[in-house]
Amino acid sequence: GYSHEQATRDVDLKIIDDEGNIDHFLEIKTRNATLNAYAETVFRDLKIKEARKLHNKYGVDSYILIKFEDCVTIHHLDPDRDYNIGQFERWDRDGPKPHVFLPVRELRILDW
Repeated sequence: GYSHEQATRDVDLKIIDDEGNIDHFLEIKTRNATLNAYAETVFRDLKIKEARKLHNKYGVDSYILIKFEDCVTIHHLDPDRDYNIGQFERWDRDGPKPHVFLPVRELRILDW
């Protein structure tokens, strides 16, 4: 079956197929809220930048898997998309930083 290993500082995992080739990259996030608690979810813009670099270098896709309190979702980090990026300040981090604001309606719920 497939295996994984640490990818980069800004994307968590490199998923390897049975033949040792990179199948895709995966970022994993958790949210302390239900899926529909907010209209959007946010994550650092660095995830998109890194997905673009990895796509250019390896020619494979990157995804972000987000575990909410009530479901697990996935989203393809499209290297060609112009994502909505704005400043966001987390209470547990230092100062406002650029984040992607992604509508939760664009997340695909995984049926596990």
